[in-house]
Amino acid sequence: MREYAYVFSAVSPVGGCHDSLVLPWADTEAISLFLKEVAGRHPDEYILVFMYQAAWHKAKALKVPPNMTLAFLPPYSPELNPQEQVWDELREKSLANRLFIPICVQICRIAALLLRNGAANR
Repeated sequence: MREYAYVFSAVSPVGGCHDSLVLPWADTEAISLFLKEVAGRHPDEYILVFMYQAAWHKAKALKVPPNMTLAFLPPYSPELNPQEQVWDELREKSLANRLFIPICVQICRIAALLLRNGAANR
């Protein structure tokens, strides 16, 4: 049986602040929840979020907080997304060549890595 978890993350290319949320699903509701969480963590800031053009990133039901604007990256351009550097680092140094373990353990490992990465970039 396959189990999945989805990590939603945003990183500031200026200050390196890193926000993440791990959820058991990925859809418009999940991204709305993530955007609300990020906006709540930075209530006194105006946030510009660059996103891929996934259908659920652009859905009419998407709830964008008032202190946030979304901008969409061109198709096939992961090099323009600063978050991709975080994923590359995690994949190459921390998650590659690992034995498949229960998903709850893997989620804890990823959360710890994201916390460490976020703390290192502040």
